[in-house]
Amino acid sequence: MQLPWPFAARRSLPPLVLGCLATAAAALAVTASAGAVGSYAVQACSDGDTFGIPVSDPFGGWAGEVSQVDASHVVDNDCAGALGLFMQLKGTDRKAAGDSAGWKFTAPSNTKVTGATLSYDVYTRPSNGTTNGSFLVTVNGSATPLASEHGGGLLPDGQLDLHDLSARSLRVAVYCESPTDVDCPDGEDGRAILTDIRMTLADDLAPAVPSATGDAIADSSWAGTQQVALSASDFGSGVAEFRVYVDDVLLQASTPDDNDGTCIPDSVDGGVPLYHAPKPCPGSVTATETIDSTTIPDGPHDVELVVADASGRETVIASGTKVVANNPPVAGDAPAFVDAAAAAAPHIGDVLEATRGTWGGPDLTYALAWERCEGDGSACGQIPGATIASYIPTSADLGKRLRLAVTATNPAGSVTNRTPLTGAVGLPAAQAGGGADGGSAVGDPSAPTLSAGASPGAPEPQHVLVGHVAGEPPAATCPQDRASLVLQGVSGHTVRVRHGRQGRVRVALTCAATGKAIAGARLDVATRTGSAAAVASQARTDGAGHATLTFAPGPSRNVTVGYRMYADDPLARATVTLRVRVKGRVSLRASRRTLHNGQAVRLSGALAGGHVPRRGVDLAVQWRDGRRWRPFAQVRTNRHGRFRYAYRFTRSFGRVRYALRVQVLKGQVDYPFAPAASKAVRVTVGP
Repeated sequence: MQLPWPFAARRSLPPLVLGCLATAAAALAVTASAGAVGSYAVQACSDGDTFGIPVSDPFGGWAGEVSQVDASHVVDNDCAGALGLFMQLKGTDRKAAGDSAGWKFTAPSNTKVTGATLSYDVYTRPSNGTTNGSFLVTVNGSATPLASEHGGGLLPDGQLDLHDLSARSLRVAVYCESPTDVDCPDGEDGRAILTDIRMTLADDLAPAVPSATGDAIADSSWAGTQQVALSASDFGSGVAEFRVYVDDVLLQASTPDDNDGTCIPDSVDGGVPLYHAPKPCPGSVTATETIDSTTIPDGPHDVELVVADASGRETVIASGTKVVANNPPVAGDAPAFVDAAAAAAPHIGDVLEATRGTWGGPDLTYALAWERCEGDGSACGQIPGATIASYIPTSADLGKRLRLAVTATNPAGSVTNRTPLTGAVGLPAAQAGGGADGGSAVGDPSAPTLSAGASPGAPEPQHVLVGHVAGEPPAATCPQDRASLVLQGVSGHTVRVRHGRQGRVRVALTCAATGKAIAGARLDVATRTGSAAAVASQARTDGAGHATLTFAPGPSRNVTVGYRMYADDPLARATVTLRVRVKGRVSLRASRRTLHNGQAVRLSGALAGGHVPRRGVDLAVQWRDGRRWRPFAQVRTNRHGRFRYAYRFTRSFGRVRYALRVQVLKGQVDYPFAPAASKAVRVTVGP
């Protein structure tokens, strides 16, 4: 099509910059960053755009409209070529007042137009300079025209920036308008071209998911790949993504059906995805999605499986705690005897002590068990009650060989490693060639017991109750020798303490059968932080059987309290374990709060409280998208807990205010603090 000079000379217009109007910039920035969920944009007719504009799309989009079909009413779609959307009332004959030629954008069903930005060129040519006829370029027939001309000539280029709309359609048209209700005369032209078009749409309904099954939903434990078979529908912008959130962080997002490429956004501006079709994604999908659990640290995690439409609205199809179990324990150095010479020639009554060896793997717990074997090393069996790192051979072990079995366990499985066998157990060193009576077995309450200075054959010492039963004579004991330790005011055996604060918990010691308090009893307390060795201490119950445990400010830890009812008890008859969970603290600073597209911001900060492993701690760098925090980078601190990270903004073409933060990733078992996030810092990026 041959076009007159004003249009032919302008083959491309500068792309629209959102927020170019100072008063609109702040409002648009807030809308783009905080209100992105539920919005998407349809763009076309941009410089270099080869997509064109879908005309006669069954789901909506742009369509040309003329008041009558003849040679003087022209609409043309040349978005894929040199121009854009063209509209003209040609001056070949008279045109009646109200005649028009224009383009109308119709939103797909269940969506609405909330904003529009575009560039335009307008030209009018009146006949002989008369003012009988005039032309207006209007939006939705507005009384305030986009441009008007009564005297003729080329109007300046312009940009349209509309927001806070709520309409099913938007029409831009050239009208013949006459103040005296006479026709526009022969020879008058009214023309306009639209380019750099972006329509912002709202989709208020999230997808419907009538069916979702698979091992990723049914299994409480994940290993390897997990699958979800789903059917979903969305009658607005269409079904766009299957998403997996782990601990509120987006792990993966996949597109079940790209709808011949239209469901893949061209870019994202201020949190709003930009597409080239009014309904970019399919209205319904049936797909099987795969989750690679090997990308998740082993251990328990909060998981959400989500289906999202093209506007970002989500429907949760499954949520809950999944235990990821991909990496079983790895045995390193085998358990070994502390005194190899004593283990080579053990005697009844001697103390054997062994290490648990070295292990690798996440979330490890350990179980120890002494085993008794025949003299030739065969027929090994576990010694009842012998479950700590030391053991005192008894008369039952005479002539036998011993070893310690250490079993490491995590969600992925259990692995057992053992010390070498000892030599055959002999009589006590002080009883050369004597009889075969017993000694004391740590961890074996059924074995005979020797007190200090006693010799084999001497009578067993009498049980001496540790503490006394309240309200009972001094010699009274608990029925069946059973006691109970209970944490008071603690739910789920876990107490949460604020970072840098001291904590207190009270335990109650009673007879299990009667509930009577055991007063003046000594309690053994073992505190373990991470994989470090346990620290032993003691506490004593008051007259009501209560003891208060006080723990200093510090990291998370496990505190085990045990009660040995009698002075000669090798094992505690009542135990309780308290999990003290302390949330970490991480700071974040930004080198600048205001910058332009193409510039970088440097983020830095540090973990508080020490206890940082030599490898450092992994952090996710996140930005706020509506109600969710989405990661866009991962950094690791140094061994002192400090970190730095620089990010350069390259796609913020409007004025956008971003909220940024860092969060400690879950599953780092060598960092003894509960995961925490920094306070958000806000950075404003302009064009």
